[in-house]
Amino acid sequence: MPPVEVGRGPQPAFDDNPGYAVFRTTARLPAFDPERRMAAISFTGIKGSARVFANGEHRASKVDAGAAPVTVPLPDCGPGAEVTLSVLVRSEGNRGGITGNVMVVMGERSSEVG
Repeated sequence: MPPVEVGRGPQPAFDDNPGYAVFRTTARLPAFDPERRMAAISFTGIKGSARVFANGEHRASKVDAGAAPVTVPLPDCGPGAEVTLSVLVRSEGNRGGITGNVMVVMGERSSEVG
């Protein structure tokens, strides 16, 4: 079976071979104002069902096998914090994997009205 290559589109390792792959990386968040903004990880494409974890905490799931974007809100952590991201992908033998770019995105925190 060929190796899984991160960022190379659907993975040939899954051709006619159903199974799982785990992708893991640790990254440092960029500078931002945590009072006003929140961080998330945006996958432009994951093909196969998937579970996404940040610092060991389950943060998102994708249940369908087709390729689709996934955005994962990160736990509250400040600028410069290290985040370990783990993605468990299951393919049914139809080339699954992380099929596009992965980016840190910032969103506005909603203000609470009292």
